[in-house]
Amino acid sequence: MACYNAERYVGEAISSLLYQTFSDFELIIVDDASTDSSASIAKQFAEKDPRIQVHVMPANSGPAVARNAAIQIATGEWLAVLDADDVSLPQRLEAEVAYVDSHPRTVLVGSGFIEIDAGGKSLRAHMYPEPGKKYNRYVRRTGCFPPHSSCLYHKATVESLGGFNPRFRRSQDADLWFRLLLSGEIAALPMPLVKIRKHEDCISNDARGQTQTLFGIAARVCHFTRVQGVPDPSRQSDTDWEDFMEWLAARVEQRGVFEQKQDWVDLRRAYYSSSNEVVRGYRLLKGLVGSRYGLRILLKKYFGWSLPSELANEWIQRQCAVS
Repeated sequence: MACYNAERYVGEAISSLLYQTFSDFELIIVDDASTDSSASIAKQFAEKDPRIQVHVMPANSGPAVARNAAIQIATGEWLAVLDADDVSLPQRLEAEVAYVDSHPRTVLVGSGFIEIDAGGKSLRAHMYPEPGKKYNRYVRRTGCFPPHSSCLYHKATVESLGGFNPRFRRSQDADLWFRLLLSGEIAALPMPLVKIRKHEDCISNDARGQTQTLFGIAARVCHFTRVQGVPDPSRQSDTDWEDFMEWLAARVEQRGVFEQKQDWVDLRRAYYSSSNEVVRGYRLLKGLVGSRYGLRILLKKYFGWSLPSELANEWIQRQCAVS
């Protein structure tokens, strides 16, 4: 568990792990130099349960560095993740460990989830296709991985890939999951095993979610460059990485991605604002018809998104022209 200024939620997150039906685990909490009482709350739990270790970073370094620090400390073969504002349901670890024990090619397994608000009220459930080859094709096509807080992954494999890449200020998990796709099977159990909290202070909401969107696309573009045997931009020099991100931000802006994202957020908000299915359907249809990007949104949701692979090809051609 990487933690930063999560005093409002971290106690509930820790408690949800202590009540797991699978109890043979160590809980490593890395506090990323919080300025609130997060670290002291975690230490209070550690004083009562020997399975808990709390490590405080000397300075705030970001989620990727904090998670890599936890990976280095961990002694287990498998690593489960829980963000400090989310909640694990009691059967989570038991179900995921049972799955990887019976599926030796698996390097990562996640699950469906229940979306909750800041106060813990359940909003809706989200599920993924059942595990298997179809799911691996699904994530390659859509980039829709299980939520980070639901994931259990193989430590040795992640370490062999260099862990989380600190250059990804957002979507570090997506970048790592795409790299894991080339190392083994990824699965999502067709049941909710975690509660994912949506609240205003989520770091994914900064800059109206545009930073998260941009780095999520960067993770996919880097994946498609690797697949084609071309050097990964995120593994090049600082100057090359900055050049790539500036180019990508300009191309994403030109393609109207941020506007499409906002349209989709507005459509979802309108859809879920009613409990009546007929009203929901009407509002969704009305929103799609009135949206400048309605057709693109539909095609993306049903057939996947070709833009990241197109941008990867553009980047590769650009690099060839420069060299």
